[in-house]
Amino acid sequence: AGRLRIVRRTEGVSTTDIIGRLLTLARSQHSPDHAWTGLQLSGRAGPLRVSPDDAMDHYALVAATERSPSMDGSPASSNSLICELAAKYAMTTADIDKLNAALGVSAAAAEADASLRTQAPVQLLASTRRIGEFSSARKPGSEDRVVYACGSFDMFHVGHAAFLKDARALGTFLLVGIYEDQTIRQAKGPNMPVMSLNERVLNVCACKWVDEVIIGAPRTVTEDLVKTWDIHVVARATGYTRSFSAPDDAAGIDEAYSVIRRLGTYVEIPSRWPELNHTTVVERIVRKRELYEKRNCDRARREDVYYASKARTAAPEG
Repeated sequence: AGRLRIVRRTEGVSTTDIIGRLLTLARSQHSPDHAWTGLQLSGRAGPLRVSPDDAMDHYALVAATERSPSMDGSPASSNSLICELAAKYAMTTADIDKLNAALGVSAAAAEADASLRTQAPVQLLASTRRIGEFSSARKPGSEDRVVYACGSFDMFHVGHAAFLKDARALGTFLLVGIYEDQTIRQAKGPNMPVMSLNERVLNVCACKWVDEVIIGAPRTVTEDLVKTWDIHVVARATGYTRSFSAPDDAAGIDEAYSVIRRLGTYVEIPSRWPELNHTTVVERIVRKRELYEKRNCDRARREDVYYASKARTAAPEG
């Protein structure tokens, strides 16, 4: 009937790999009062003590999620990480021995998690052209009422979309600031965000109510930011259940909007999906873990074949 339209995949974006990250997160998810998380968020100076169990949790998380060349599971990379932990947290010789003895278990867990994700180098190479394909390219005019909203927008879902729609209704041009990965880790813990900054930028750019995006926006909304972009309203979502937050995170959020409250441009938007967050998404996956693991192992293998068979589309002229 001529109604079928096939859209080419976005190179470097893999839903299979994202599901794999969530399965890994579900396996290694920590509560906010976990000892290691507390150490990561602490501002205290000097060496800190950490138990080998907490150190092993961190090692397993890094080995399973980062998958960087320096964390390849080899004795050299393992020893390098142990030396780093020992120096940073003043671990005793006995603790180091226990950590070494436990590495075999951690390596096996990392290998199991690796089977859930593609082995091909799936990486979003964010170019200006790629971002332009997702963005509106619209510029604010002198008559526009600019609305600003900021956040992590990790695992972009219907709650995010509803908030952005409501924020856009407060004006005629919606500017969205997206936090850097490190900013999110400091606020929510070392295993966040699930998606990288570039991936989150494309998600937000693709939202029909968003006109412009600031990549790596500051967490604190400053007066200079307001003046630079001629912002009339700053919108913040409220009433939703937060997950992976530090005990002092609420105070940090209030401080981030303190200048805007004083300027009188601050508006709160109640969430239409208060229970939807990382935790609920992960819980859904955990309930059907066996099904997702089988699905992801199969898809990861197919994706590896796709990347292995990729060829150059055409040679450059000249």
